[in-house]
Amino acid sequence: CFEPEAKGYLVEGLPFHKFYFATANSGAASGNHTTLSNETMEGPKVRKLGDTAALLTYVRLNQIVDKTGSHVTIATEESRVWQAIGENEWKLVHLHRSQVR
Repeated sequence: CFEPEAKGYLVEGLPFHKFYFATANSGAASGNHTTLSNETMEGPKVRKLGDTAALLTYVRLNQIVDKTGSHVTIATEESRVWQAIGENEWKLVHLHRSQVR
């Protein structure tokens, strides 16, 4: 679904939403200084670039309950270039990350 916490991105599945229910009484606001977080990969797309390379693009939604007990979502757009090394082995050769404002 689309909702403000998803920063305008379509979120599918329950883990993103479950995080809010699971952390509602986390105790962060009452002095528990443990930072809770959850990451969701949304809209992954893979494009093969010949036989030896592939491009993966997606949006990472990082949900955090900060030390004051507030829920914060940080969205980043990421791209990763993978190179085939031998048979059935891939190596990450480039990563780019841009924070969505």
